[in-house]
Amino acid sequence: MNDRQNKCNAKQALAWWRELKGLSAEGDKTGKGDPGALARLRRAATPVEALTEGRAVELAILLGVAPQDHERLKRIGALAHVLAHVKDHRDGRMAEMLGPDDKGENAAMSTLRFQRLLAARTPAELMSRMRGAVRLLDGSANILDLAEAFCWWGDNIRIRWTYAYWGASHAAPPATPAASSSGPAQDAAGRLPETN
Repeated sequence: MNDRQNKCNAKQALAWWRELKGLSAEGDKTGKGDPGALARLRRAATPVEALTEGRAVELAILLGVAPQDHERLKRIGALAHVLAHVKDHRDGRMAEMLGPDDKGENAAMSTLRFQRLLAARTPAELMSRMRGAVRLLDGSANILDLAEAFCWWGDNIRIRWTYAYWGASHAAPPATPAASSSGPAQDAAGRLPETN
C-alpha cells in the first residue's frame, strides 16, 4: 500500500465527530463533547474559515492531509463544517439516502439538485451543497461516506454517487487507479482500503 492509500481513513473522521458530539462508539452520550467548536464550525462561511478552528486542523491531521496539500486541506475544512451539521450517523450510502425509492419517486434531493451537487468543483461549492444534503436528511448522514467523498472528490466519487443515487451501487464500475485521479483504488463496493 502506498503512502497515499494510508491517508484519509474515514473511520478517523467518525471518531473525531463522535468526540466532538460527546458520543461513544455505540452512540451513547459520554460527556458534553465540544459544543463551542461545533458552533464555530457551523458558523464558518468558507472552508478556510472552518480551518481556523483548531478541531478542523485536528481532523486534517487525523486524516493524514499534508500541510502543503492546500486543495485537500480546504476540502477537509469543508468536511469539518458539514460534519458539525450532522446530528446522527447512520448506515447506508449518502447518495442512496438522497435518491428516489424503488419506484423512482420520493427522492430526498431532486435530480436537478443532485446534479448541482455533483457539479461542485471547489471546496466552497462542495461545502454548501453537502450541507444542504445533510439538511434534507434532517441531520442524518453516513460520516464515513462523507469523509471519503470530501477526501477524494473527483470523477470517481461522482460516478459512485450517481450509481448509488439511482439505487444501482451494485452495478457501479469498479474503481481502479487508472480510472481515477481522485484517490486510491477502491473495492467493488466503492470503499477505500483499510489502513491500520
